[in-house]
Amino acid sequence: MSICSFIIIQLFLLIPAYRSTKILPLKTMEENEKLEFGHKKGRVVLFKLLIGISAFLIIASQVLPTRGQYGPGLLLGAAISILLSFFLILPVWLPRWLTWLLPYGQKIVGQEYYVAIKNLIPQVRKNSLIISTISALMIIAVFGSSLLKSVEANEQTYLKNEFLTPIVVDTRLNDNTKLDSQELMEAAEQLPSVQHASSISTLGIVEIPIKDGWASFDYALVDFKRLHDQKLMPHVKGTDLDTTIVISKDFAKKNHLKVGQTIQLGLYSNEKQEVEPKGMYKVGAISDYMLETADVYFDLSNKDFTDVQFYRLFVSADQVDHAVKELEGLKNQFPELKISSYDQSVKESSEMIYQRYGIFIAVIAILVLSTMIGVFNSLANNIYSKRKEYAILRTMGVKPKGIRKIVLTQVTTYMIIGLCMGITMGITLTYILALVDLKGVTAIDYDVILSIIGIMLLFSTLLFSYIGNKMASKSISLEIMNDNK
Repeated sequence: MSICSFIIIQLFLLIPAYRSTKILPLKTMEENEKLEFGHKKGRVVLFKLLIGISAFLIIASQVLPTRGQYGPGLLLGAAISILLSFFLILPVWLPRWLTWLLPYGQKIVGQEYYVAIKNLIPQVRKNSLIISTISALMIIAVFGSSLLKSVEANEQTYLKNEFLTPIVVDTRLNDNTKLDSQELMEAAEQLPSVQHASSISTLGIVEIPIKDGWASFDYALVDFKRLHDQKLMPHVKGTDLDTTIVISKDFAKKNHLKVGQTIQLGLYSNEKQEVEPKGMYKVGAISDYMLETADVYFDLSNKDFTDVQFYRLFVSADQVDHAVKELEGLKNQFPELKISSYDQSVKESSEMIYQRYGIFIAVIAILVLSTMIGVFNSLANNIYSKRKEYAILRTMGVKPKGIRKIVLTQVTTYMIIGLCMGITMGITLTYILALVDLKGVTAIDYDVILSIIGIMLLFSTLLFSYIGNKMASKSISLEIMNDNK
């Protein structure tokens, strides 16, 4: 992706760079600048058509039955259509934007701003590629940095959901029938650094009677008391835990249940090929959040719903590092255990993200450097081609400071328009493609964006201040006689 982006940037720079090597005489340039940008009406029609196509593709990607299979492709097509539409309409809209800014800029900056923008408006045809090049750079930078930032944010969210306690103990084996959850919890709680330990089983299927038969839901075995002590489950009302269940809020809503009500539950029998009722169970609590997306919790003391295995152990401890070391000692008794801490997982995740950021920043630095060289070269040649015009302005009373201000105004206008358009399109592209995963977090990396803006504006100001001073210090008579060759 980085190599392709670099090639695209270079292609954008090739045309203005080639043109800048063949500076035309003043009269020919003036005639070219007076020409209207070709096919204006066609560009407007095509812009509207592409916007309509983009809107249709975005809607189709979200509502069609096949959105899971074709959604990403439709969104990619929508993003490309929007990018093409704005690059097509830029030369048409840009003169209008500049004309609209004229009176406001004149009040803020002065008469030099009016002269600079007036001379800039007819040059849209020749220099729109410069703005497009800057925009392309910012689109790549915004989308790439936002993609990495979103990955980082989603990774942090995932780890927070996985580590409901500072330490989580998993198993390396798929078959955990020999691992006793009660024995493991008791062994963990005997360790000095461990405060609480609670387990959850793999998910099983529980059957609920409905009008037409039975409906299936996911259940898990937990220790009600231990899970409540860790604040991972509400308090269970009742003392007969064998016939008590904890259900999710959605489950309660679907089955019209409240705390204290009873419901018949069943278990599917492979031998009989039918559901066997297992008795009546009382709702002891309704939980806002259920571990591992379970719909129903049974207590470990339950003897009917046992067709599950150990899945995960949640461990609470003040001194996490000491607790991890002590838990490692349990591997002598339970060699299949895998022990992870939140702090260590975050550290490992951050290291991976920083590695990716390092590669991305290196690529963006190369793109920024190559873009600045090409764009600044094109702008400098464009300014040098108007040396006679600047000399005439000086004969009309414009001071050297005013010449420098005119040069900086034109260059800064190019830069700001290109940067703003690139940022807008980059953010638009990011949010369109983010529709592929609506559950994920979309984050914009403003640090990278502001850094690139600051670097490009700083270097353009320094370079073109020097060029402006150089233009203002030359002999007026020699500059007027210069044929710009």
